[in-house]
Amino acid sequence: MPLYLRRQEPGVERYTVVNAAGYHVGTIQHEGNAPNELKWGWYINGEIVAPHVRNSGRASSLEQAKTDLAKHWREWLRLNNLPEDHKSHYG
Repeated sequence: MPLYLRRQEPGVERYTVVNAAGYHVGTIQHEGNAPNELKWGWYINGEIVAPHVRNSGRASSLEQAKTDLAKHWREWLRLNNLPEDHKSHYG
């Protein structure tokens, strides 16, 4: 199942990431002060996933940030035998 981005406010590159059921998974945002190759930050904040999987990181593009977040989110779901449409505790 895909993850979807919802822009948090017009004109700001900050997105809420939700699963296909509409439940909160995390956040991706443009980090203006970061080096060019790491301008996008991703954060899994719908659940406490650390230390089992990474809960944050940086990427060079929005698409790469989405891919990285999805990879770690799905790994956490797999480790906990949870479905893709899992309703997170914090969102």
